[in-house]
Amino acid sequence: MRTRTIAFLSLILVVTVLLVGGCGSPAPAAESASKTFDRSNWAELMSDPNRYKGATVHIAGRVFGGVDKDANGVGWQMFCDPKNSEWNVAVYYPSTGFEPKNDDFVEVTGTLKGTVSGQNAFGATLTIPLIIADSATIVDATAAASSAIRTVTPNASQTQHQITITLDKVEFAADETRVFLTVTNGSNAKANLYEWSSKAVQGDKQYDADPFPMYPEVQSDLLPGVKSSGVMVFPAMDPAQTARFFFEVGSDNWLLDFQPYVFEIQP
Repeated sequence: MRTRTIAFLSLILVVTVLLVGGCGSPAPAAESASKTFDRSNWAELMSDPNRYKGATVHIAGRVFGGVDKDANGVGWQMFCDPKNSEWNVAVYYPSTGFEPKNDDFVEVTGTLKGTVSGQNAFGATLTIPLIIADSATIVDATAAASSAIRTVTPNASQTQHQITITLDKVEFAADETRVFLTVTNGSNAKANLYEWSSKAVQGDKQYDADPFPMYPEVQSDLLPGVKSSGVMVFPAMDPAQTARFFFEVGSDNWLLDFQPYVFEIQP
């Protein structure tokens, strides 16, 4: 997976602060107890975390800024909107057997404890939400994707010269279009998926694939007998209009002639 180079400010937090300090004032019990936050309404939580202290949370994000440990557990920060390096939160997980690393994607279920404050590397004080996790699992980047407005699962396949592309799923989101592909090389020569030439077309507009997606990618070179799955990302498209996706494949057998693999998604 390719990653963008991101400049960010890391809070200097210690686990004892996460556990006992900076948690803000509680919300009324009825309000916080009735709220559950996930990706669909996380912006509301970020607007006033202390208001929802005690609420249940379920979110995934990308770890950054290092990991702090003590005898009882582990603490870290993560961007819950990793694509834009936003929705920065602090997490403490009272488990000694879990230790994420920078750039890992972690899915967390737990309780919002309000906020915690600390200094970043430039001496500025930042205040961010604090989550005490009941569970934490390392996942792939798709768990931190923006919510899909529409999901289509055509499971449609096309084969040329024993090289098959399967369109597993398409997710139309407000900020991007995610295309889940599987490429299977059933030939006796190396196959190549030309990601740089992949296109999406809607109406009279043409879109190129993102060259640096944060999600797992299909391998571009596949040896004979190899199958690879991944996500190709295009700009946001209208889920209520017909969309066509074009993919190009080649082979080390230069005698073979390939036409674009074309898949159409109806509104």
